[in-house]
Amino acid sequence: MTSRIHKINLLPVPKRHETRYLIDEILDSLGKAVQIMDEYGEQYDHDAPWNSKYTTDAKFYLYRVRIGAIGRINTCRDAVTLGVCCKTRALSHHFTSVGLYCMFRYARQWTRKYAYLIKLNSWMNNYLQDREGKHANSRFMIYNHV
Repeated sequence: MTSRIHKINLLPVPKRHETRYLIDEILDSLGKAVQIMDEYGEQYDHDAPWNSKYTTDAKFYLYRVRIGAIGRINTCRDAVTLGVCCKTRALSHHFTSVGLYCMFRYARQWTRKYAYLIKLNSWMNNYLQDREGKHANSRFMIYNHV
């Protein structure tokens, strides 16, 4: 008896939990570095510290960090959240250390990797539907074995 695959799912979580999943996975992959960087960031003191709610309008608040109205990003969770959730540009002077900036960049890489996983998942499902004849005009190479 043969079984036929009709759909495949490469994604570990549903779409509504992607950001939380990515943030938790990135922080877990960094291990003890998170604790060390957070201890280093506690030394930084500012009258108006960075708040996690600022990620909703990151471009505006990062500009305010640049002019000194708001304190720099000093925790790993905030740096990783900014890297995962926001598409705006951030520079090393927005963070209290280059290590946090590197964590921000690392989170961006994980986000891109996950985006390609989503694309691969949709391609695989499209291919499986094409094998069943549901997509007559799809652009897959057709091999003719001669």
